[in-house]
Amino acid sequence: MKLEIGRSGATPLILEWIENKYHRQEYLFLVMDRSQWRDINLLMVSLVYNRRAIPLYFKLLPKKENSNLTSQKEALEPVISLLKDYKLVVLGDRGGHGWRIEFATVRCP
Repeated sequence: MKLEIGRSGATPLILEWIENKYHRQEYLFLVMDRSQWRDINLLMVSLVYNRRAIPLYFKLLPKKENSNLTSQKEALEPVISLLKDYKLVVLGDRGGHGWRIEFATVRCP
């Protein structure tokens, strides 16, 4: 199952809120996290706001394992495209493999 942000051509409500709250070219902090509950394995990309995470996009993962770089890119690309006018900082851990943060470059069209 693949979700697309704004595929109907409509501006997502969250983008209007972000545009009213932040100036263009301002830094936005995104956090990526994988959670599992019973048989549901979810990869979520959220906006950090007032020490809270506002979900922007999620991807259901087909297996009960940690995400890989491919699935992480697939979850990040729609959000990066949506927020292309902002400077983005993506935060995440290694998916249960310790506390060291890993960084990867994701290119969007």
